[in-house]
Amino acid sequence: MVNHIVLIVGAAVLIIGSLMPWAAWTVLGANVSAVGIDGDGKVTLGIGVLIALVALLDRVPFLKINRPAAALLALVAGEIVLLGFSGNHPPLVDALLGLLPAGPVLDMQVGYGLYVTGAGALIALIGGVLPPLRRATEDASGDAAKAGG
Repeated sequence: MVNHIVLIVGAAVLIIGSLMPWAAWTVLGANVSAVGIDGDGKVTLGIGVLIALVALLDRVPFLKINRPAAALLALVAGEIVLLGFSGNHPPLVDALLGLLPAGPVLDMQVGYGLYVTGAGALIALIGGVLPPLRRATEDASGDAAKAGG
């Protein structure tokens, strides 16, 4: 089914984004960055793995795990990304900020990994909430089976 593919792609993008830089800043002329797994990226990485498992296990006939569970996990990951955009820094960044003197020595920017993680959460959310979709080849084989039987 198409939904499973969308969920797996979303999970993969979510996992990759979790391993990328989520924040970058310049302190006294030095460039520093924090990777997602230095903080909340550990959670989004785990959510990406869970979404992939839900997508794979949903194909097993006797073990039906609902796609809405994947959509709920994607919403949680999306909330973590939104917190990152709002300035909720990883613990390492908070510790560094506490050591710095007050003043314009810090130029903080959102890292591209946060955008990639957010895109993965959105893709997984779409895969979780769409009604079940089938590829054209699956529909054609199903129609042929009905006509023959």
